[in-house]
Amino acid sequence: MYAFLFKLFVVVSSFIVVVQVCAQSAERRNIGILIYDGFFTSEVTASVEVFGRASHSFDQPFNILLIASGQEPITSNEGLTLTPNATYEDAPKLDVLVVTSGSEMGPLLEDDKLLGFIKSRFEEASYVASHCDGARLLGKAGVLKGRKIITWIGGSASLQEEFPEAKVGSDEKSVLEDGKLVSSNGELVTYEASLRLLEKLSGKEIADQVAQDLYYDRLVRGRTGMND
Repeated sequence: MYAFLFKLFVVVSSFIVVVQVCAQSAERRNIGILIYDGFFTSEVTASVEVFGRASHSFDQPFNILLIASGQEPITSNEGLTLTPNATYEDAPKLDVLVVTSGSEMGPLLEDDKLLGFIKSRFEEASYVASHCDGARLLGKAGVLKGRKIITWIGGSASLQEEFPEAKVGSDEKSVLEDGKLVSSNGELVTYEASLRLLEKLSGKEIADQVAQDLYYDRLVRGRTGMND
C-alpha cells in the first residue's frame, strides 16, 4: 500500500510540474513599442511584423503593445496613422521595450514623462531595443553609462560627444548587441535587429523561420548580388 501511494505521489507531482512548466511557457510576453508624432514607419512596422509573425504563424507567445503618451491616433513621418493600445500610465510590465525614433526628436528629448517611462522600463525589461536616434532618448533617460550602442549612420560622433558615459560604436556597424541592449541604425535595419532579438527570446530556429516567412533572407541575398 505504501509503495503504491508513493508511486501515486510521484506521478501526481510530476504532472503538476509539467502543468506549471507548460503554463509558464504559454505565458504571453509583452513587446512594448514606443510611438510618437513623426515616428519612422519601418522602425515600428518591422518590430510588429517580426514578433507578430512569430506569434501568429509559429505559436510564439508575444503580445504587441503600441505605447504612447495618450490614446489618440498618431501619424508617422511617412503618413501611416496608428492608434496606441497602451500609455505610459497603464502599460503592463514589459519583457521587451522598443525605443524608436522619428522626425520630431526635439520635444521628445525634453519630455520628462517619456524619459521617466524609458528609465523605469529599461530596468525591468529583459531586453531593450534602440533604433536610430532612439539612442539619444536612452542617453537622456540616463541608462547608457558603460553601455555599447550605435545610432543612425553619421550620428556616432555627436552621440558620443553628447553622452560621454556611453560606448558608441562606429558608423560601420548596423546592429550592435550589448547584454540586454540591442541597437541598430534604424529604418529597414530594424528588421535585422528585431530578428536578432527574436533569436534571443525564441531561439535561432524560430528566428530563421520568421526570416524565411517574411522573405527577408531573399532580400538579403538580392542586395548582396547572390541572385545575379
